[in-house]
Amino acid sequence: MRDALSYKKPGRNLVLVTHSSCIARFEDNLGFSSNTPEYGTAIFLAADARSKDIRLLGFVETDDWDEVIHSR
Repeated sequence: MRDALSYKKPGRNLVLVTHSSCIARFEDNLGFSSNTPEYGTAIFLAADARSKDIRLLGFVETDDWDEVIHSR
């Protein structure tokens, strides 16, 4: 997680594309447990620049992407 977040710039979003086993490692680092995410699942995190704390905001599962895209 530290390696991935080293690319995060203050005031900018970071989009990281990876596979489900890496997402599972992010979960482990956060002390969060779920079934291994399916292909196409997105995990959303918030990183505090000062404290270096990372919070899990949630997931968008593969089946939910259509609703996310068309809800605008």
